[in-house]
Amino acid sequence: MTLEIHDLTAFHGKVQALHGLSLRVESAQIHALLGRNGAGKSALLSRIIGCLPDAQGRIIWDGQDITHWPTPRIARAGIALVPEAREVFASLTVHENLALAGRIGRGDWTVSRVGALFPNLLTRLEAPAGMLSGGEQQMLAIGRALMTSPRLLLLDEPTEGLAAPMVTALQSALASLKADGLAILLVEQNVRFAAALADRITLVSRGAAIWAGGPKEFAHADEARQRYLGA
Repeated sequence: MTLEIHDLTAFHGKVQALHGLSLRVESAQIHALLGRNGAGKSALLSRIIGCLPDAQGRIIWDGQDITHWPTPRIARAGIALVPEAREVFASLTVHENLALAGRIGRGDWTVSRVGALFPNLLTRLEAPAGMLSGGEQQMLAIGRALMTSPRLLLLDEPTEGLAAPMVTALQSALASLKADGLAILLVEQNVRFAAALADRITLVSRGAAIWAGGPKEFAHADEARQRYLGA
């Protein structure tokens, strides 16, 4: 499965968030999208999932043009978004959050399989999601997305606010998902975390892709890192 973005534009109200952005994500690949706050990274994820108004450009998924599809149809086609705010159902239990998402999946993922990926959740299945720690809520948000049996996972700032042990656990989980063949488009401020996982890296500034390459090239792209990331 391949995601192709061609010359995509998008707007937040009257403000243009994306300016002709193009990239490609392959199966069993993590493509990291890096840039400063406000660069347009989250806007791209929102546009892919159909949450921003239609504009110019094309989004091709598995050979189909999904540019103008509504969000439910995009989700059924195998694309899932884990938003930056996580947005778990706080009053429902962990198990209920997962089971609810599983209703629209193909059955590839089960609660037990999510628990094998995130063992912390197994001991909290009957706990209200609102009572979980930030790291556990992030695991639940990812697990809920996986219950829809996606082939492409869109991750928006998954390490934000997480303690170091949770970041390490998340890194291991994402590497496992990639090994299973899942395509992942990762928006992240933690440059070290993203670079350690990514097969491909795109730097974004003012809604446009201004640098792209592999992790080895990125390690030597000192000027681009300093200019667009301050790192």
